[in-house]
Amino acid sequence: MTTFGDRPWFWEGHVQDALAAHFANEGWDVREAADTESKAPGIDLLATRDHRWLAIEVKGFPNTTYDHGPRRGQPKPTQPTNQARQWFSHALLGMMLLRDKRPDAEIAICFPRFITYEKLVQRTEVSFGLLGFGVYFVNEGGSVDLVLPHHPVDVVLDERVETPAASPEVGDAVRGAVAGREATCRAEILAAFGRLHRRHGRAVFTPVEVVQEVLAVTDRYPDHTICTEIVSRMCAEAPAHHAVAYDDLERVGRGKYRMRGRA
Repeated sequence: MTTFGDRPWFWEGHVQDALAAHFANEGWDVREAADTESKAPGIDLLATRDHRWLAIEVKGFPNTTYDHGPRRGQPKPTQPTNQARQWFSHALLGMMLLRDKRPDAEIAICFPRFITYEKLVQRTEVSFGLLGFGVYFVNEGGSVDLVLPHHPVDVVLDERVETPAASPEVGDAVRGAVAGREATCRAEILAAFGRLHRRHGRAVFTPVEVVQEVLAVTDRYPDHTICTEIVSRMCAEAPAHHAVAYDDLERVGRGKYRMRGRA
């Protein structure tokens, strides 16, 4: 088994380093990498490329002994395979929370290649596809494989990404349920920004442009409601007039807005 110092290759920090190197070689700009040693909260790896925003949860494979704290080196009572299942579920929860916060983002998870993780990914492949979540595996030698692609929500819903593990009838039914849950005014606005950006090659738009784009795909919301969401409830610089507000957008000039994090 390959080790780096006193750490095995499947330790979370080494998996993260291999993934960061892979993205750098693929032309991505790795903006953030969490401190795995201190278990810092937040996104484990954040990368951008050509106005794409990709957040990745990184998990290692559990050792049979504790890695941190006063019990470092002592055997763990939980079997590594059982603990890996817990880590898998914790990562999925974090990804789903991020998906709700940033429907425009691409989200993925990365594991070291172990049979436990491979079987869990196989058993959840349909759900990953419907949510647009990607999956990467890091091999012992440090190479990286993308086994499931990642997409923002509007691509998943607008282009109907197919999942071969599901029948067309099941896929259509589940996609319809996902679309119903995601069909909030906020989600429609974020999806509209994404479509406009891909179509025009720019990130800044007026409320009128965004309203027209939303109304082109749905009549669920009146134009004044969409406009209020853009300039008030979703804008980071807007006064706090709402009980629930978001910082999805930023005002970059008079009557001009863009999604935060996009230049």
